[in-house]
Amino acid sequence: LGKAWGTPCEMCPAVNTSEYKILCPGGEGFRPNPITVILEDIDECQELPGLCQGGKCINTFGSFQCRCPTGYYLNEDTRVCDDVNECETPGICGPGTCYNTVGNYTCICPPDYMQVNGGNNCMDMRRSLCYRNYYADNQTCDGELLFNMTKKMCCCSYNIGRAWNKPCEQCPIPSTDEFATLCGSQRPGFVIDIYTGLPVDIDECREIPGVCENGVCINMVGSFRCECPVGFFYNDKLLVCEDIDECQNGPVCQRNAECINTAGSYRCDCKPGYRFTSTGQCNDRNECQEIPNICSHGQCIDTVGSFYCLCHTGFKTNDDQTMCLDINECERDACGNGTCRNTIGSFNCRCNHGFILSHNNDCIDVDECASGNGNLCRNGQCINTVGSFQCQCNEGYEVAPDGRTCVDINECLLEPRKCAPGTCQNLDGSYRCICPPGYSLQNEKCEDIDECVEEPEICALGTCSNTEGSFKCLCPEGFSLSSSGRRCQDLRMSYCYAKFEGGKCSSPKSRNHSKQECCCALKGEGWGDPCELCPTEPDEAFRQICPYGSGIIVGPDDSAVDMDECKEPDVCKHGQCINTDGSYRCECPFGYILAGNECVDTDECSVGNPCGNGTCKNVIGGFECTCEEGFEPGPMMTCEDINECAQNPLLCAFRCVNTYGSYECKCPVGYVLREDRRMCKDEDECEEGKHDCTEKQMECKNLIGTYMCICGPGYQRRPDGEGCVDENECQTKPGICENGRCLNTRGSYTCECNDGFTASPNQDECLDVILSLLLLSPAFPSCFFSPRTIGKGTASQRCYKTCVRSAPATGTPSPNRNAAVTEGEAGVPL
Repeated sequence: LGKAWGTPCEMCPAVNTSEYKILCPGGEGFRPNPITVILEDIDECQELPGLCQGGKCINTFGSFQCRCPTGYYLNEDTRVCDDVNECETPGICGPGTCYNTVGNYTCICPPDYMQVNGGNNCMDMRRSLCYRNYYADNQTCDGELLFNMTKKMCCCSYNIGRAWNKPCEQCPIPSTDEFATLCGSQRPGFVIDIYTGLPVDIDECREIPGVCENGVCINMVGSFRCECPVGFFYNDKLLVCEDIDECQNGPVCQRNAECINTAGSYRCDCKPGYRFTSTGQCNDRNECQEIPNICSHGQCIDTVGSFYCLCHTGFKTNDDQTMCLDINECERDACGNGTCRNTIGSFNCRCNHGFILSHNNDCIDVDECASGNGNLCRNGQCINTVGSFQCQCNEGYEVAPDGRTCVDINECLLEPRKCAPGTCQNLDGSYRCICPPGYSLQNEKCEDIDECVEEPEICALGTCSNTEGSFKCLCPEGFSLSSSGRRCQDLRMSYCYAKFEGGKCSSPKSRNHSKQECCCALKGEGWGDPCELCPTEPDEAFRQICPYGSGIIVGPDDSAVDMDECKEPDVCKHGQCINTDGSYRCECPFGYILAGNECVDTDECSVGNPCGNGTCKNVIGGFECTCEEGFEPGPMMTCEDINECAQNPLLCAFRCVNTYGSYECKCPVGYVLREDRRMCKDEDECEEGKHDCTEKQMECKNLIGTYMCICGPGYQRRPDGEGCVDENECQTKPGICENGRCLNTRGSYTCECNDGFTASPNQDECLDVILSLLLLSPAFPSCFFSPRTIGKGTASQRCYKTCVRSAPATGTPSPNRNAAVTEGEAGVPL
C-alpha cells in the first residue's frame, strides 16, 4: 500500500528482500497473530478509514478493492475516487455542449433540440421535409411527403423516409451504427424511450400526422399498415389512400350523360340541354320554357339539346347564339362636339365644355355670357366665343388663370418701393400707403413729421431735436434718457429735507435720494445742496417732476413705479411699515400707538386696572403685573386665579376643589378632614349621631367610611332590613336546653329543667343537681368545667372521673355511681 513511512520519511523495503521479510513475515496483506503466531488477513478497510475516499472499500483475502460510484474512477496513486470528466469523450452530447459536473455531466442543447436521458444527450426536435427516396449517385431526393416531421420520426419509423431536411440528408441505413445512434435500435420502427432507456415501438399512426389519409392507419409492433375504403387505393409512395377515378375506366354513364368523379365514388350528370327523367334517362329540355328571359333583349328558339336567340334592335348574339349582347354605337363616333357613352340597347352623348345637348341629340354651343347669371367676368365684360368665352377686365384688374373672372392687380408687388419708407397695402382694384411712426401721408407719399414742433413737451426735462422719421431728446448734465426716449430722468442724489421753516430746510432724511423720490414719494419739502423747494400740486413744475402724482415715481421705461417708502429707516420707527400703492401705512405693536409716522409707547397702567388682582408697572412697549398670592399673570397679563389643584394633583388626599385665590380639599362621604385640612379620616357616625338606627330600633355600629344598623342579642334583622324582630332561640339553636325544655322570651329564652337537673343562674342551661353541689364544694376545686362541654355519660359521672383523678384519696369505690361521693371512693383508680 505504502512506499515510505515516518517523519522524516523512511523508504519501505522492497518486496521479497530480507528487510521486507523481517518487517512483513506474512507477506503482502497478512501479518502473524501476536498470540497464536498464525498468519491472518489484514482488514485494510477497517484499519485505514481514509482508504477509498469517495467510494466503498471491500476487503478481500490478502488485499482489498475500491469500488467507485458511477461517474467516478479510482486514482491508483492516491486510492481516491476522482470524478470522471465525461466531456473528454468526443461527441458525447452530439450537437450540444458538454459541461462536466461532480459524478455526472450535463448537455446544453442548441435551439430546436431537447435534453434527454436526464440531460445526458440532445434529441433533435427540428421538423422538416421527409422524402421517400434518396439517390446516392447525385445525392438528390424525391417522393416528398405532405407533412413535416423530426429526423428521428422520418428515418426510424418503418417504411417512412429515406432522406430528411432541405437540402436533403440521407437517413442512416438500418442495422448500422449510425442508425443505432439516431434511433437507439438497429431495427426500424423502434426508438429508445428517453425516460426508461428501453426500445419502444413507434406508433406511426399517432406520431406522423397525415399518414394513411382518407383511410385507417393500424399500428403494429415495429411497423404499421393502411386500410383504404372502397373507392380508394393505397399510394405507397405518398403513404395515403388516393381516390380511384372511375370515370377513366371507359363509358360508365348512359346516353347524353357525363361521368363526374367524387371522393371514393362517381356520379352521372346530364349534359347541358338535357335533364333526368323519372326513368333515369337524359332527355332534351326546352330551355325557352324552363328558363324565363333566357334570351334577354331577344326571342328564344328551342332546338334538340340546345336553343338560340333572335335579338332586338341595338343587340346582337354571341358566338353560340345563346344570349343577346349590347351593340356599342359609340364605335362609329355617334356624337360630334362631345363624348359618346354606350347604354344598354342604345347610347347617349356627353357634350364638351361650352356645348349642350340639343333635342336632336347634337352638341351645340352654349352662350356662357347669357347663362352665367352675371358670375362670369366679374369686374369686367364677358364676350361669347364658339365653345367658350373671353373676359375684358376693368382698370386695376386682370384676367384670372382660369379665364372666368377678373382679379385684382397687386400694385405693391409690381412696384416694391411705391410707398417708401412706408408700407404699401393692396386694395381691390387699387392700393394705399401706410406710413410708419414719424411720417404722415401727403400726396400719396410718406413725409417726415417734426415731433418737436407738433409736441412741444415731448422731451420732459430735456431739449427736443428732430430726426428723419423720429426725434431725439438731449438731457442736461446729471440726467439720463429713459428707455422710451421721451424723458430725461434726474439721477442726482442729495439731501431730502422733511421741513422748510423760516426760509431754511431742516430735518434731513438719513439717506440721500433723487429729487423725484424726495418730492413725489417721501413728501419732502426741500431737496439738494443748496436746498431747492419741492413743487406742490397742482403746479406745472410738480407735474413735470411727478407726472403720476404723489407716491409714484417714473421708472426707466417711463412707467409708473410705486416707491417702497418702507425701505426708509425713519419711517414707522418701533412699528411695522406696510407699503401700499402710492403710499404706506404703519402698524404699531401691542403697547404702542401711532404718533405721526412713528410708534410711541402707551402707558397701559394709566388706563383702568389691567392687572386685576395685582399691581401694574409700565415698561417700554407693555406693562408688568405683580400678582397677589393665589394669582399669576395670564395670557393677557391680567392676574388670574391659580388652579392649585391642576398644578399639584397630590395636593389633597381625595379631591381638590379650586377656589378664587385658593383651594379646598374635599373628602368622600363617611370621611372628614384631619387637622392639616388635606388628609381624610373616618367619621364616627354612631358617636356623632349621624345615623337612623334609633328610628329603626336598632343599634349603630361604626364602619370604615360608613356605619351599619345591627340587632342586639336575642334579636335578628327583619327580611326588609329595616328593623329587628325577636329571635326564637328554641328553633334557631337546637339542643340549647339539654336535659330540659326551652321557653322563648322577648330578646332571650329560659330553660325548664327535668328532674335531677336545675337551671343555671342565667336560666340558659340545665345542670345536674349532684354536679352543682360538687361545683359548689371547696373539696373539689378542680371541678370547674361546664357539663355541656363534656362527652358521653351523665354530668355527675364525667365530673366524678375528672375530679378523682385530680384529688388523691384512699378507700373503696361505691357501686352506685350516681350517688354522692362517699369517703372511700375518692382513692380508687379509674
